[in-house]
Amino acid sequence: MISPLIKPRFKIFLLTALFMCGLSAMTVVPAEAGTWRVSPIKLYFDAKSRSDVITVTNDGDQALSLEITAMEWSQNQEGEDIYLPATDLVFFPKQLSVEPKKERVIRTGIKIPAMKKEKTYRLFIKEIPNKKPEASNTVAIAIQFGVPVFVKPAVDETKGVISDATITEGTASIKIANQGSSHFRINTVTLEGLSAAGKVLYSEDLNGWYVLSGNNRKFATTIPPEICKQLNIMKIQVNTEQFKFNGQINVRKAMCSAQ
Repeated sequence: MISPLIKPRFKIFLLTALFMCGLSAMTVVPAEAGTWRVSPIKLYFDAKSRSDVITVTNDGDQALSLEITAMEWSQNQEGEDIYLPATDLVFFPKQLSVEPKKERVIRTGIKIPAMKKEKTYRLFIKEIPNKKPEASNTVAIAIQFGVPVFVKPAVDETKGVISDATITEGTASIKIANQGSSHFRINTVTLEGLSAAGKVLYSEDLNGWYVLSGNNRKFATTIPPEICKQLNIMKIQVNTEQFKFNGQINVRKAMCSAQ
């Protein structure tokens, strides 16, 4: 089985409720949504650089109303994103309006710099749709951007390892651990299954995400039984934005069937 490579990209989250759990949702609402963008799409702070601005550009023909919320960003041991209200990430304003074809800035800063471990946040910039009763039969999408904010520690180190990799009942499971002091983002986890003769029988790219300092991210995929039983080695390559690392699984036929 060969799956197309899923390239990483900045995700525009489409929703009408507060983004809390790292997932996005889209709800149809009777409103008009503007066309807008933010720059930069990430912020980096450290002990010397503790403030910056985000520029919001309204490319639409209608005035844009926005609401801004700062959330502390962490992950559980399954790699799922967790958001809690931030207390030491400051920003201004909390709401703003942007006229058509105009720009406004959001000033952002950190109260206390990171020491041993990177601090991570997201600044959510959410559109407030302009509801119009007379246009109740029309639909629009409220857009929200979750801008990552990274506060670098005194010693900035990125280190990723494959902490566990196995095949059980035909399902390949890989756990990636971040043993560094700062985050890294996985672009793809590439799997390549080889026969005893070295022939490639299976290839797949699993889409990645951020792995924050001290956390893990798990990946799993099911291998067709008729292919799994022919495999001798499953090679694993983890491709991050900064570096690559490798591992492998020595495959036995017993791994491919239910016990």
